[in-house]
Amino acid sequence: MAIEPESDALSQLVSQSGLTPAQLIDAATKGAVWHKRSGAGRYRRVRNLDACNSGDLVSVNYNQQVLDEKPTSPQIVSDQNNYSVWIKPAGMLSQGSKWGDHCTITAAVHSICGKPAHLVHRLDKAASGLIVIAHTRNALTKLADLFARRQIEKTYHVQVIGEFSNALPLTINTDIDAKSAVTTILAVKGNSEPGYSKLVVSIESGRKHQIRRHLLELGFPVVGDRLYLPEQPHNVDLQLRAVSLSFVCPFSGERMCFEI
Repeated sequence: MAIEPESDALSQLVSQSGLTPAQLIDAATKGAVWHKRSGAGRYRRVRNLDACNSGDLVSVNYNQQVLDEKPTSPQIVSDQNNYSVWIKPAGMLSQGSKWGDHCTITAAVHSICGKPAHLVHRLDKAASGLIVIAHTRNALTKLADLFARRQIEKTYHVQVIGEFSNALPLTINTDIDAKSAVTTILAVKGNSEPGYSKLVVSIESGRKHQIRRHLLELGFPVVGDRLYLPEQPHNVDLQLRAVSLSFVCPFSGERMCFEI
């Protein structure tokens, strides 16, 4: 919708959408309203509809079910000023969609600590564990570069279906979505139930659902994986947890190791 001269965005959206002012303000606050300046290249989220001017384009992606979702709370592990490390609970989004972003880890961190929060890397929504959040654009650039150059060591604990007896370490390097992906199974943890195994896994790359897809390919699907085992009943959440991150801090030069 293009904002007409001598008309405000909120009034026009109310008229054309059938939504109430309160509904539209709530949608904007939660990241469901997008805005593009006249002549600009792309849409961006707009939280305050008063910022929209005549000739600007405004789009509302309204989904009441998404907007009604309540954010969960991550747990802080370490605040390094320029960045911080958190435990993301299972079910929390790493990043938002066109329908909103109020339930993301970045929104939660910003709400808790009051600082800007930029996503450095992702964890699957269904997974839990350690995630790094940058608080400045400079930190985002430096930390994202470490991930891109594979200079961050990432370890996960994964419970899988099947009794794992392969020789270790075992590396899986099948491409994912036509991009290189390397997953290494380092060890089998003890005390697992019959028919299941608990694995210690590291990854060099970070492709979408990499661990889940590689282990499924190997014949050991992750317990609770509703996406890749849709026909199987599930009574637990995805048993995939990021348990350690290690890297050289781009600010202090010190080796940092964060563990659950």
